[in-house]
Amino acid sequence: MRKNAEIEAIVSPFKIEIEGINYISLDSLFEQYYKGYINYTTSTGEFIKNLKIVFKDYLQIDESGDLVDYIINMFDDLLNTFKIHIDEDKLNGIIIHLGCLIEKLINQEETVKCENLEVIKNKHSEIYEHIKENLTIIERKFSIKFSDDDLCNILDMMLS
Repeated sequence: MRKNAEIEAIVSPFKIEIEGINYISLDSLFEQYYKGYINYTTSTGEFIKNLKIVFKDYLQIDESGDLVDYIINMFDDLLNTFKIHIDEDKLNGIIIHLGCLIEKLINQEETVKCENLEVIKNKHSEIYEHIKENLTIIERKFSIKFSDDDLCNILDMMLS
């Protein structure tokens, strides 16, 4: 850094205190420009409508419209709570993955093992527990059980 440069602010994920220079956290920058933790490229309504079509037409899950609403609200809460920023495409992929996973569990099919289960579970235990708690409603509704591998795969997709 040059001493004589006119720096108005530093944007960083880490708190930096330099006299006379403003600090802007990445979280506040994302909130200001993205208006939340999901960077939508379409309108929220269009995003939800498209997901409901995919769930209805391609997944054999009863009441898939209500399920999509619940899942989107669950992820919106999760991302806001833990200040995780993802784009619409990534969220779309995670939600479709979750829908396919629910369908597999309903049909009692085998699901994919998580390669880094213990690392992910231990490193992100708070987020893991939040996901686990929120998915119990889906488990009860469809009489299924998400394994630790299932939850860690979702978490890995979110954070990678």
